[in-house]
Amino acid sequence: MNREMLVDHVKLAERHVNEGERILKHQREVIAHLRRDQHSQPLIDSAETLLRSFEDVQRMHLEDLARLRTELGLGVT
Repeated sequence: MNREMLVDHVKLAERHVNEGERILKHQREVIAHLRRDQHSQPLIDSAETLLRSFEDVQRMHLEDLARLRTELGLGVT
């Protein structure tokens, strides 16, 4: 992959990580709201399961970003 393409992939991966952070924050707020309003435990459990899935995806995005940065010679930040 040429440098220009790598730079584009890094930018895309950075957008994915940033969007993932926004989604994680929102899902945590949803869970806090469900608990605060004393919603049913099955609903809270479902929201927490979804959060864990989002966290797994975010880890993959972070790993991809680190790999691309390393490949580009930027190191991991």
